[in-house]
Amino acid sequence: MRIFQNVKNWLIKHLPVEEDIALHENSSFHKWVGYPLLLIFTLVIFITFDLYQKGIYSLNKDLLITTKTLSDFAKFYAFPITALTVPLSLGVMFNRFHSSKQKAKSNRLIEQNNLVNNYFSHFSNFNSYTDTLEVKYKSVGLKLSAQRLYRILFQNCNLMKFDATVQKGCIDIIIHSAFVELEKYRNHIVINSHYTVDKGVIEGVELLWSTRKDSQIYKYLEELKLIIIDLINFQGIINSKEIEKYFYTEYEKKLEKNFMTDNLSVDSYKLK
Repeated sequence: MRIFQNVKNWLIKHLPVEEDIALHENSSFHKWVGYPLLLIFTLVIFITFDLYQKGIYSLNKDLLITTKTLSDFAKFYAFPITALTVPLSLGVMFNRFHSSKQKAKSNRLIEQNNLVNNYFSHFSNFNSYTDTLEVKYKSVGLKLSAQRLYRILFQNCNLMKFDATVQKGCIDIIIHSAFVELEKYRNHIVINSHYTVDKGVIEGVELLWSTRKDSQIYKYLEELKLIIIDLINFQGIINSKEIEKYFYTEYEKKLEKNFMTDNLSVDSYKLK
């Protein structure tokens, strides 16, 4: 087994099958076929020379093609004639290897091309989807950056690997970014009578919201929750239902942790 592996490694190193060029341009193909033919041709010369020395063949004799001469020729040159199957077999083998490697390379190129097409088609659909959300939330001045959001949501998706799933870690980052604004509000409202939410709360999401009390910042976070839920309901997300449930649960935990109310009115919500 080790000898076979060593022979294989030697052939790969010294007589490689180059699938990038045509078969007849492969120098290795010429060697695979030419070396055995050279050995056979050399053997024929030695046999012929020996026959001339023994007087069986002579330049003084007339060349006659009869059943006897043909029989003698077949008998004397039986081994070289049989050996011709070696370069023929090697040529066929090399051709199969060459075709196989070309096919494999072609399949890889097709696969890569499909990945690239899927990636850009997926992004194009996501871009169109964000446009519809901007129209839907026009009243709150929503601006979405499709490129930034795509990079955040589809962290494992790129030109070489298409993955249309959203990871829970990505949702955790989004929730954290949303509630960072709440902490800014806590610190700011002590000194100022009103607070304006920064446009770029979550990377790729711009939402202008001015507030003067706790219930209004609560309304802001509720509006942001609806926007994010719509985002992760994009039909191009494979695990959208699973990730929506996870987001809703974690987001509600955050709201309950930070706000309290004495009745069902949203206007009564206050920070804890």
